[in-house]
Amino acid sequence: MAKLLNYTTEIEAPKTVAEIQRVLMAHHCREIRMRFDDDGNIIGLSWTLPLFHPDSREPLGDIPFQMPIQPDRTLKTLEREAPPRYRTLAQAYRVAWRILKDWTEAQLALVQSGQVDFAQAFLAYVEGADGTTLYRHMLSGGFQSMLALPTPSTTGR
Repeated sequence: MAKLLNYTTEIEAPKTVAEIQRVLMAHHCREIRMRFDDDGNIIGLSWTLPLFHPDSREPLGDIPFQMPIQPDRTLKTLEREAPPRYRTLAQAYRVAWRILKDWTEAQLALVQSGQVDFAQAFLAYVEGADGTTLYRHMLSGGFQSMLALPTPSTTGR
């Protein structure tokens, strides 16, 4: 089994978050906000970006994005796969942010190369008017009719 990416990182989460913010700023984000948990840990970033039609470059307005991390899930993975010294919640925060930074950079490389536009690359993280991401909305059944996905009751499960 492959080792979890960045599981040995010593880079603190605020430094990684700052790196992500710089990358987003280089792609013309209009604003970037951080969310914190009760212990002062950064648990998510939100930002807005002007969206343009990919063919006509016509402005379509600002799109809000919300990108959370899942340190508890990362900790469970570390507990299964990493040596004991890496099985801490603090390490889970560092690893989660580092992985998200790498993923963000990879997505933006796709944008920069012209393979996708920004909204396409980050579509799951588009924030709806109710404050939930498109992905979370999809999980709650919000897109079943649009995508013609069967509901659990119609699949016999």
